[in-house]
Amino acid sequence: MSMPPPARILASFTRLFRAALTQLRNLSVLEVLLNEDIFAALATCHLPSLTRCSLIWSPSLPAFLQLNPHLKHLGTLPPVDYDAFPVHMPAVRMPRLETFYGTAALACAVVPGSRRVSELTLIWGPWDIDRPGSVLGALGASGATIEMFASVCARWETQLLRAVGAHMPGVRELRLHHVLEAADDEGGEEDMDELEAFYDSVADALPALRELRQIDISRTGRLADLDMVNRLGLELEAVRKWGRRSSALMQCVLVSETRWVRIRNNVWYPYSVIEAAPAPEEAGDPEVPVAQTKMMRFFWFLARLASDRELREEYGPVMRELNGPGFMDLMDSVLRDIPPSLSRH
Repeated sequence: MSMPPPARILASFTRLFRAALTQLRNLSVLEVLLNEDIFAALATCHLPSLTRCSLIWSPSLPAFLQLNPHLKHLGTLPPVDYDAFPVHMPAVRMPRLETFYGTAALACAVVPGSRRVSELTLIWGPWDIDRPGSVLGALGASGATIEMFASVCARWETQLLRAVGAHMPGVRELRLHHVLEAADDEGGEEDMDELEAFYDSVADALPALRELRQIDISRTGRLADLDMVNRLGLELEAVRKWGRRSSALMQCVLVSETRWVRIRNNVWYPYSVIEAAPAPEEAGDPEVPVAQTKMMRFFWFLARLASDRELREEYGPVMRELNGPGFMDLMDSVLRDIPPSLSRH
């Protein structure tokens, strides 16, 4: 007995899938990250209890959203082929929408219809990252107060920072993720120059972001020629500069996977983002234990304070108050014993 062709199996499954969905009147959460044919079965489904939905882009998506405008949380993944994605989409009024994750074009279609949106994550395509001001201006038309704004794009975009300051001045948390193309994943001195320039543009944007409490800046891949010492040194200078521009900013998670926490005044301390050892299947580099990276940050910090007079004078009194009178003696002993590489700045 021969198997039916795959297309027939898929068609049968799609019919069963749609029939099952129409019976799920109490369904509140739906994730469909399958192919376009299966998603097309959703186009005519009204799910009255649905509040949270994660989908992959399909031409059927606008029709589905029109039938289910009561969603509170919407997440969508862009198509693999960006050329297949429309630059503009018809508006869909979703008055209860609170969080959105998806492309800028889809955001412009659904976010302005809700005054409740507080968390917004945009995936920028090659055609809309060149006009962040017009995109964020359109999104700001809803009058909603965006407290968390996140951006995923293929370059460090300084225009985006200016647009956030102009159209989302009340944002409290800013997350910026740089997705490298495979050809750009080698790192090099250019990475350091670009990153330093981007950190400077963050400083320029801060006066307009008076409510900003936290910044997360990350990227795929690695900065190949930057060892941890160079990364931490660049980041310390950045957060101190940002701290002088903004008294509200309290925490920064940067490319080295370091969580910089503002202790007092403009005194910042580097913590590891990873506070516990990951599961074996999630561990990135088994040769670098979590405890080792945390201790490296600690010793680097002590060495930097001990070898930099300006930092020592500014940080010393605060650290002595928080850690006791022996803290300065500890810095001196660390400076004598640690490898010279950790004292570079």
